Amino acid sequence: MDDNVAAEFAAIKRKLQSKSEALSILNRELTTCKRERDHFKQLLESKEASSPSLNKKNVHEKEPFNFSELSLSSLDKRGFLNEIDELKRKLRAAQNEIKGLRGECGRERGVKWHQREELIEEIEEMREKIRAMSADLQSVLDEKEELIMERDAYRFKVYRLNHEIQTLLKSDSGIDVDSLVMENTYLKERFEQAVAEKEMLQQGLTKYKSMLDKNRIKGNVRLGTNTTCGGMVVTHRQVQELLENDNSVWKSPYNAEATLADLRSLSLALLEALQDKSLALIHQRKANKILAQRVTTLEGRLSEEASVFPSQVLVQGLSNVDVNKEMDKSVVEEYKEYMAKSRIQEVDEPTVRTEEEACSVQKEASEEEVLPPELQELVLRAMEEISENAGTESR
Repeated sequence: MDDNVAAEFAAIKRKLQSKSEALSILNRELTTCKRERDHFKQLLESKEASSPSLNKKNVHEKEPFNFSELSLSSLDKRGFLNEIDELKRKLRAAQNEIKGLRGECGRERGVKWHQREELIEEIEEMREKIRAMSADLQSVLDEKEELIMERDAYRFKVYRLNHEIQTLLKSDSGIDVDSLVMENTYLKERFEQAVAEKEMLQQGLTKYKSMLDKNRIKGNVRLGTNTTCGGMVVTHRQVQELLENDNSVWKSPYNAEATLADLRSLSLALLEALQDKSLALIHQRKANKILAQRVTTLEGRLSEEASVFPSQVLVQGLSNVDVNKEMDKSVVEEYKEYMAKSRIQEVDEPTVRTEEEACSVQKEASEEEVLPPELQELVLRAMEEISENAGTESR
């Protein structure tokens, strides 16, 4: 719409300029004609003044006035006047159109200024957002630098911990903190399971002891063996011998009540033993699950080419030179002092174990032997196969 109006306005302006130029040309021609007329009049008057006799003689000899030319000039003048009127009318129409176009342009300029104000406001808002985003970006970059510094600190810390653990354990192979933590969690689960089984066994022994203390005097059947706990425990072999033996105790008619009491106590003891065995089976299943999880984790570690521990990923790309450059002298001195103290303590400590430590070692060994022999053999075979596969893959 604006382009069409501008094109029409330019065309009208060109027409107006052409008409104004034509009018100026006509005005110049009119002025020249007036000058020529005045000049000719002066010449005629001068001639008449110089020769009045000739004028009188030649009055009748003058040619008649050409009215056709005069009429033609008047027609041309009228045409010119009409053309001038038409041009004036067109000029007025063009001026009116120009006024209308100026009004429309003013209104459009008002709208455009309003749009420009809105655009300026949007630009200012976007600038504020850009400033906020740049500030956020700078804060994120600062946080990134802090995290990189923390990562480097944790990296050197993990490297130092691995080195210290390796030196304390006096091992040639690399030791990882995460592997030790995993082993610790596994041993913790085994220890909790062993404690639960120990509590279960103690409860069973207390039940046996209380039951046998109550029924020790009753009847003639004597079962059990003396234990270190001070109670009598029924075994499967004793029960089998008692049932298969053709003892006169079962045939005596005088000891019927005592025999029934003994049988009742025996059945209760067998029931308690069955419950204990079921609980032991449940704990055994839990232990098997733990071992299965352990075996799967070991298989996953051996199947992969590299270790998946986060500490090893953190230490990747870190050489001894970088560590030595970054480590402070204070840390090195503290480490040397700690190693010297540990060596002095190792020299001062006695090498002989006490009886309590030996008993604790035996208890731990007995607690670790939770699996039945068949399952233990299967686990050992599986571990040997895994180690052989790992050796072949490394070769």
